[in-house]
Amino acid sequence: MLRVGPRLDKASRVEALLTGGASRALSLADAVVQLCRQDHANEALPVLRQLAEVTVAMAGCTSDDSAAAVLEGWENSRWETLWPVEGFAARAQASGLSEDAASRIEALCRDFTRANRAVIPWSHVYESNQQHGANATTVLMLTSQLLGHMMRALETHWPEAFPGAEAFDP
Repeated sequence: MLRVGPRLDKASRVEALLTGGASRALSLADAVVQLCRQDHANEALPVLRQLAEVTVAMAGCTSDDSAAAVLEGWENSRWETLWPVEGFAARAQASGLSEDAASRIEALCRDFTRANRAVIPWSHVYESNQQHGANATTVLMLTSQLLGHMMRALETHWPEAFPGAEAFDP
């Protein structure tokens, strides 16, 4: 961002979305890493899902109108509307995120709700409580894909300002 900072347009909603989204994405990715390091990969899944929303929004906004709509949605968000499943696959595909990554992120919701229910003594006697959930390798791999998606979004808007961004696979 040091390369583009001096030439940012304060009136540009796209640039507001990209810079704010990149900041948010880095914070979210750091939270995922910290949770995974503490053996809480499953608990990192809601953070990963938010990271997916942020990076898909960044890559999908190419006009001030579309950026303004996303920014307004973020300002007026409520918990029950934070991760709209309706259209996520289409938004992800339109933004260039791989179909595989998008579907894996959505599928992890089931792991989040079912895993780690055998932590207290004797809870393990119920078969339904014995689900293991997501592993750190999967969660961190998806996180790195989403950060690559963020880098491509920044590079698309500011060509040549983010060397190496083209190396990230969608």
